[in-house]
Amino acid sequence: MKLSFRPLAAVVFAACAALVGCGPGSNSPEAVAEKVFKGLMVEQNFEAVKPLLSGDEVIRRVESLQKDLKEMQEGLSQLPPEEQKEFQAEFQKMKEACANASVVEKTLGDSEATITYRVEGQGTSSLHLVKVDGVWKVDRIDEKNL
Repeated sequence: MKLSFRPLAAVVFAACAALVGCGPGSNSPEAVAEKVFKGLMVEQNFEAVKPLLSGDEVIRRVESLQKDLKEMQEGLSQLPPEEQKEFQAEFQKMKEACANASVVEKTLGDSEATITYRVEGQGTSSLHLVKVDGVWKVDRIDEKNL
């Protein structure tokens, strides 16, 4: 059984390619993006991320990511040890690349914001945020070159 790393990496990257640029307040668009990143990529705490999302589509994507990661973990245990090591090394490389993500563009408004991140070797991801009852939430994620 051979697990495919690339599709999962794209999903993970798209959902959380946001580490740098912690804003001045805990409810700034930058801070919310960072919380989403840490919750998904570092801590894999999907339940903590869900309140930071707005819109059915982005919520479904995160739930799908959660399911994919669970299936990956189950499948990984069935691989020969050398393939497990290889897959884990690739996943670690992707996490490290996300940890070094850089903001390449920001558009900040009163009620909407877009922050575009670049992760070396992975492409770009734009996180669209909206203010819902005074709180910034990720509403949509657009990916390029993943």
